[in-house]
Amino acid sequence: MKWLHFAAIIVLALLASTLAVGATTAALPTNQSIAYYLKVLNNNLVFGTAQTTASPPATTGGGTVITITQNHLNVECINKILLSYQSPAAGTGSTFIQYAELYKIDPGMALAFFQNESSFGKSGEGARNKSIGNRKDLSGNYLSYSTWEEGVKEWFAYMDRKYIQQGKTTLEEIMPIYMNDNPDIPKEIADIKGYFVSYPSKC
Repeated sequence: MKWLHFAAIIVLALLASTLAVGATTAALPTNQSIAYYLKVLNNNLVFGTAQTTASPPATTGGGTVITITQNHLNVECINKILLSYQSPAAGTGSTFIQYAELYKIDPGMALAFFQNESSFGKSGEGARNKSIGNRKDLSGNYLSYSTWEEGVKEWFAYMDRKYIQQGKTTLEEIMPIYMNDNPDIPKEIADIKGYFVSYPSKC
């Protein structure tokens, strides 16, 4: 009978591990075989790790690129991040992904700019103007948008027009222009990279 005790322990351990990794959102079916639970556990361990492992920003000889989607953020993840920070822009994940795909700019970089500029819309001009990048017009006035979705859309369009189409695709090329009145550009770049790397673990 020892093998029965051993099998029971294995099944209980598998069930506990499957629930602990938290990769499934629905209740587990009760009429499945041990092989089923082994498969679920394996998928949870493999894919759960892949989704939450932070990767450093991609680099080229010229610096840290913003144009490659590399940290696997999706709509659900972005919404979760914004909600966790109690951002007034919570729920705009689909807008971030839509325009990230349109302009081939990493959505994680857009979020990092948003966090760096206004703590996700909770401070500074961004909180008042629904601007994720605290941009100014040619007269030096902060740009204002009627909705957060509009602010997200215009940031991506601006980054493409102002930098990507001009061959500037790295933080090192962009930030001295983007923040031309900031005396500590290296710190701003380091902060954005740090935010970027942290996002996958929050999903």
